[in-house]
Amino acid sequence: MHSIINCLFPSTVVLINTAGLLQAQAQSTGEETTSQVSDRVAVGEAVGFDGRV
Repeated sequence: MHSIINCLFPSTVVLINTAGLLQAQAQSTGEETTSQVSDRVAVGEAVGFDGRV
């Protein structure tokens, strides 16, 4: 079945492969960016309200 799709719709296979590659690169870039940003975050103080009166 897969080879039939390759023969009938080669451009579709290229698009699917390209989309998968772009998604993987985007995920990797997002993870790297998160890592770089989160390394620079420091919590100085946390303030909250517990709802009790």
